[in-house]
Amino acid sequence: MESIRLPYKNDDFGNPMFANVYWSSKTSGSSLRPIALVFHAGGFMAGDAETTPKVQKEYLANRGFLVVVPEYRLLPQVTGKQIYQDAEDSYSWATEIIPAALKSEHGVEIDPKRVVVMGHSSGGTLALHIGSLHIDVVKAVTAFCPALFFADPNNTAHFPTSVPPFDGIPDCTPTEEQRAAISPPGKQISAAPFVFGRKEGEAIPVRVLWQASVFKRGQWTRHLSPDGDFVSLDPMARVDAKWPPTMIIHGVDDFVPGRDVEIVKRAEKVLKDAGVKSEVRLVDDAGHLFDHVASVGTTDQGSKWKEAVAGLDWLSSHVGL
Repeated sequence: MESIRLPYKNDDFGNPMFANVYWSSKTSGSSLRPIALVFHAGGFMAGDAETTPKVQKEYLANRGFLVVVPEYRLLPQVTGKQIYQDAEDSYSWATEIIPAALKSEHGVEIDPKRVVVMGHSSGGTLALHIGSLHIDVVKAVTAFCPALFFADPNNTAHFPTSVPPFDGIPDCTPTEEQRAAISPPGKQISAAPFVFGRKEGEAIPVRVLWQASVFKRGQWTRHLSPDGDFVSLDPMARVDAKWPPTMIIHGVDDFVPGRDVEIVKRAEKVLKDAGVKSEVRLVDDAGHLFDHVASVGTTDQGSKWKEAVAGLDWLSSHVGL
C-alpha cells in the first residue's frame, strides 16, 4: 500500500493540518479510483490518522479506493462546529484538490464524483454528517459505533455514568501544567494518539484520563456544543429519504454514553421509516471499537473481522468495486 501525508488546511494559528492518503499500486490503473473518506475515532478529544486500523485502510485500497484519512481539531480547544467544519473542508480538499495532485505527482487517477464515507465512533458521526450534506456525490456511508441522537435531551451522553469501564476511572481535573499540555498556546491539537491499552505500571496519558473523566461526568456534550445547539451537529436530527445508503455497525456490549443498543435500534427505525436504504448490524460479544483490537483482521479472521469487512464491502458495492 502506497501512502503520503499532505496538509489540507491550516488551523487558526496558521499551523498545517494533515490527512493521510493511501492507495494500492497493485490495483489496475485502467479505471478511475473512487474516494473513501475515513474519519478516525477518539470522541472528538483524541485520535489521529493512524488510529483507523491499518488493515481496514489496506482492504479499501486493495479494492481500488483512494483512501483519505484527515485529522481534525480536537476538544477542548475548539467546539463541535469547528470540528465539523474541518470534516467539511477535508471533503472539499479530497474531491477538488487531491485528484489533480495525485495524477500529476503519482499518476493515480481519481473519480471525485464517486465518494464513500466511513468513520468510527465520533468519526462515524462525522461520516453520517458528510453523507447527509453531499447526497449527490456520496454513494454510501458506513458508521462503526457512532454517537447518535445527542440532540435528544434524554440521551445518556448528557448524564454521568458509572457503567464499566467508567466505574473504575478516576476523576481527572487537570492541573495548570496538564491543561497546557491538552491545550497548548499557539497551536490547536489535531492529532493526539489514541491509547487502546498500556503496559503494567505505565502511566495513563493525561489527555486519556481527562477524556474518560469527561464521559464519566456527563460533560461530553457540553464540551462539544457549549451553546447547546446540538441539532446542527446531530445527523439523526435531519434524516431524509435522499440520504445515501447507510450501514451502522455496533457492538452489543458497547456501553459508551450515547451509543447503547437501544439508541442504535432507534436509528434503524428512523432510517427505515424515512425510506433510506440502510442496514444495522449488531455484533455479539463486542464492545466499543471492537474492530480496533490489533488482532482483528490480522491474526483473528473471525466474526469481528467479518463484521468489519461487511461494512467495508457495503462501501465498495455501491461504487461498483
